Amino acid sequence: MSSLRIQDNVEEGYTADTSMISQNSPYQSTTQPIPDRRQIACLTLDLAYIKSQIGILNLAIFGLTILTLICAGIARHGQGFIIFVALWGFIYTMIFIFIFAFRFFEKIPFINWELTSLLNSAILCIFFLVGGCVSAANAASYANGAGGVTAMFGFLTCAVLGVKTYLEFLAFKKNRDARQQSPTVAHVKGAEL
Repeated sequence: MSSLRIQDNVEEGYTADTSMISQNSPYQSTTQPIPDRRQIACLTLDLAYIKSQIGILNLAIFGLTILTLICAGIARHGQGFIIFVALWGFIYTMIFIFIFAFRFFEKIPFINWELTSLLNSAILCIFFLVGGCVSAANAASYANGAGGVTAMFGFLTCAVLGVKTYLEFLAFKKNRDARQQSPTVAHVKGAEL
């Protein structure tokens, strides 16, 4: 009976093991449900991240990099740089979606994930802009329609990355200001003297 209750709690998003607590015990579980999280094997998927603006933009970038790679592979001539940039964007986005969707950033706190993602997005945005220009120039010189479509997807990915970089910058600035305004132990000890 209690194992059935535990299984129901896991499916509903509870994380407490109540098998050792008797029904008459005054010590009852106070674990609250975690909203928008689903258990997948041994991993917990954070659906709130997937539904957030940054999560949706990451999924859009993931799809656009796949389309850019496909079009660049079809065009062949003069598309080496955009293939490199799209492959880098594909791998970067896949890794960051995995890290943030499964909340691995909490397990590795010594990396400033906000700043890492911001810098990667900004650099990738610039590279997609350059790659789109190179792809468009090569498509014009080779009269290649697939190269033109590759350039279009490169510019579209650059625009989405620009929006993502801007939103990440605003979040980074807001969190930095909040950290600077919170009192530290040194400030509190200095006030007591």
